[in-house]
Order: sequence, then structure tokens, then C-alpha cells
Amino acid sequence: MTETRNVANLKDEKEIRRRCSDILHEFFDMVNSRQLNPDHAFWIENISPNYTYTGLHGNFSFYEPIDLKNQLRQLEALYLTESPNFELIIIHLDTERESSDLRTYMQYDIRDSPEGLTRQSAAQIKWSLDDGKLKILEVQTMAGAAL
Repeated sequence: MTETRNVANLKDEKEIRRRCSDILHEFFDMVNSRQLNPDHAFWIENISPNYTYTGLHGNFSFYEPIDLKNQLRQLEALYLTESPNFELIIIHLDTERESSDLRTYMQYDIRDSPEGLTRQSAAQIKWSLDDGKLKILEVQTMAGAAL
């Protein structure tokens, strides 16, 4: 059974920030290369079993939190049907910790969804320590073009 703990016992702030950045860059690389099988080692090793995604992108179906499998299905449907060339680009990351709470605030671009359009977006990522490994627990996003 997976044990989820808080991140208060992580000590090296520089290493924590580097690890969060590495995981998020690889997350975007996985999406951009269409590696969307939830059984892929990256997803298993870096995403908490309790993961949820909530996106505020002008589509009411995204307001309810979904798990990783459903998020990956939505991304797959997006590139298969609407935006075959979409790409996610990280612009800036800032990871902060307050006692047992570790969060990354991220600015990123969604390119070519729809074709020819770049939308600026933001995300808040909450982290957990699962079986001694830093993992993404929750992602909340908001696209700049949604309002």
C-alpha cells in the first residue's frame, strides 16, 4: 500500500526545487511526445495514486477534478480530434514550501490549440511524498484565454 506523507522532512530546498522542475519538464515532454499511456513508468513513478487534475479552461466539463487516466484520455482526444499539433511549453516555475505544504506555481503556453493560437496559462501543483518519493498530487490550471 502506498503511504502518502507530507513533505516537511525534505531538507534540501535547492534539491527540492530542482526535482520538482525536472518532474514537471518531463511531464510536459511526455504530453508533447504523446506518451499518454497511464501505465508508462514516468506516470507511475512521478504521479501520486491520489492525483487529481482540475482545469478552468472555459469548458465546464473540466471543472470537476479528474484522475490521471481521465486527464490523459482528454489529452489524447484533444490531439486526435481537435489539435494534432498542440504543444505545452513551460515559461516559469516557482516552488515554495510552507511547513508540510509544497507547491509549484507555473506559467506555461499552450500552442496550436486551436492551430495557430498560443494561450498563456497558469497552474498550481501540489506535491506529496509517497513511499519516500516526491510525486505530483494535484494540478489546478487556468488558461488565460478562458475568460
